Amino acid sequence: MNRIARVSVLLAIVALPAPVLAQNKPWLAAGVGYHTYGMSDANDAIAELNDLIFPASMDKIHSGFGFGGMVGVDMPAVSLALSYERLTGSQDVSDDTGSITFNVPANLYMAQAVFRPSSLGTGMGLGIGVAGGLISSSANIETSAVGLGSDTQHLDGKGGAFAAFASADFALAPTVSLEPSIGYRYAKIGEVKSDGDIQYNSDGSKFTLDYSGLMARLMVKLHL
Repeated sequence: MNRIARVSVLLAIVALPAPVLAQNKPWLAAGVGYHTYGMSDANDAIAELNDLIFPASMDKIHSGFGFGGMVGVDMPAVSLALSYERLTGSQDVSDDTGSITFNVPANLYMAQAVFRPSSLGTGMGLGIGVAGGLISSSANIETSAVGLGSDTQHLDGKGGAFAAFASADFALAPTVSLEPSIGYRYAKIGEVKSDGDIQYNSDGSKFTLDYSGLMARLMVKLHL
């Protein structure tokens, strides 16, 4: 950008009336969520494991909690934000001979936009949101056997993530609000590696980690 262009942009910003600038309100948020997962391949692997260790049995993985935060800005009809959420999920089985634990944590990075065309009553706003980003696996399988020690197999991979949701914004104080939301997220890691090797199902298809499902989240927002 040349000097004349930079000066023009600066003058345009300075010329904006104070009420317009005041309408853009930054905020920070933190919260907790509950999520359902697809995990068909992981659950098929658990079913195969249960056949081998019968009568012991590991439950399938269907859901988990999420913990994270956001940074964003509220504008008159839309709210924009960047978020990070640590998804969790785990099942295990053990007996006198040892134990097996299937952990499926993941890191979820999203950019989102929430459209708020109207409000209901004082201090309450309703919105429809969309989001897109990246999910990265931190999954692993931990095994231990009496007299043989323990081992951890890491399951690495990344994939795209997309979500649509409805949310509300309840003002609790001049600078604090509560934001519940509920929706659906698609987030599937289509190629998983362990020690650099691609993992496959027993039928020869690629093993996947599927975090797609319903999501419910409650955030506390601090308006700066």
